[in-house]
Amino acid sequence: MEIISEERLKNFLRQEKTFIEIVRKFNIPFNLNHQLTNQISNLIENFVVFKTPEGKYYAPKFLKTTSGIFRATNSAFGFVEDKENPIQKNNVFIPGRFTASALEGDEVKINIYADRFKSDQVFGIVTKIIQRNTKFLIGKAFKNGKYWDFEPVNFKGGFLFRWNSTDDLINDNYYKVKIIDYQKNTLKISIIQKIGHKSEPFLYVKIPIIESEVSNKFSADVLEEAEKIEKEITNIEKNRTDLRDELVITIDGEDTKDFDDAISVKKTNEGNFLLKVHIADVAHYVKQDSPIDVEAQRRGTSIYLPHTVIPMLPEELSNGICSLKPNVDRFTITMESLINKRGENLSIKIYPSVINSKWRLTYKDVNNFFNGKSSFNDTNLEKMLKTAQELNTILSLFKKIKVISIWP
Repeated sequence: MEIISEERLKNFLRQEKTFIEIVRKFNIPFNLNHQLTNQISNLIENFVVFKTPEGKYYAPKFLKTTSGIFRATNSAFGFVEDKENPIQKNNVFIPGRFTASALEGDEVKINIYADRFKSDQVFGIVTKIIQRNTKFLIGKAFKNGKYWDFEPVNFKGGFLFRWNSTDDLINDNYYKVKIIDYQKNTLKISIIQKIGHKSEPFLYVKIPIIESEVSNKFSADVLEEAEKIEKEITNIEKNRTDLRDELVITIDGEDTKDFDDAISVKKTNEGNFLLKVHIADVAHYVKQDSPIDVEAQRRGTSIYLPHTVIPMLPEELSNGICSLKPNVDRFTITMESLINKRGENLSIKIYPSVINSKWRLTYKDVNNFFNGKSSFNDTNLEKMLKTAQELNTILSLFKKIKVISIWP
């Protein structure tokens, strides 16, 4: 039963009021105070009326309901990216006490209200967690007096943590944990995986690997498909340009195992530069939507970390048939560019090809050669490297001139 009509009460509460002020305004008799309290409580539960920490009530103007992705901050408050206006610059501000324990990346439903202090601004209230998107946290367990605490890495939000069990915890050890209960300001957590002690060498490498949920191991169906791929080229399609007699080289780091690109460059009789860049033709072996393709899309790229690599493709491809090793035939996609002395492209061609790399060089090898510290004892190779250096100088100068010409 309404003691006061909802509209009249909302209009009166556009400004903060105490319970006594409400009673006096609407002449509520003492014996109906309890019913008025219930009515206000019901409006609070339905996000119509709000109560301040000081015990006052107010009813901001409701604008709309929407949903979006919650973005946490290092403080208690957050923001929501409005799904209906994904490119708007000002996301909806969510005060700390209205986040409903939403975490970074959660999909939430919110009510948006006009700010009662600033007419040109709005704020939001999380009314429902549509989907939890935080699968796990990684952090350090440590003793805080008599109690065990948790210090997460790469985590935003003003939450406290409570362990489901402390029996197996080791001080200053890092753990992967799951959230088993969401409370207003506290997250209850449970161990999924022990990672290592803070003093452990390369702990800083293990953490991002676990965070990214990738592994240097592949599933059985991916490995089975990779095993079926040919180890050497046995048949060359007619549409491939045969470049196996050309001088092609790779230049990579000393520890590189998968050589995915190679180059060749020479001067034409007209004094132009003919540059060819050869990229391993992975698509020849990995068909769209195959197990290898799906897994490669999930990984996105090979991840290079100190003392370890998490490959995008199984080793049979990345270090095998798709690696442009020297003195073996490999399928590639070639970009051929004819460049003049002013660094301008005269023509560009892209086509499938087959190459046979003649040299596996390192950055150190090439730098030592250019600095006069070493020689390759191969006239054709050294001539090509000097031509490549000359082209690099021209392109660098052309790039600077182009930047200057477009600068206002």
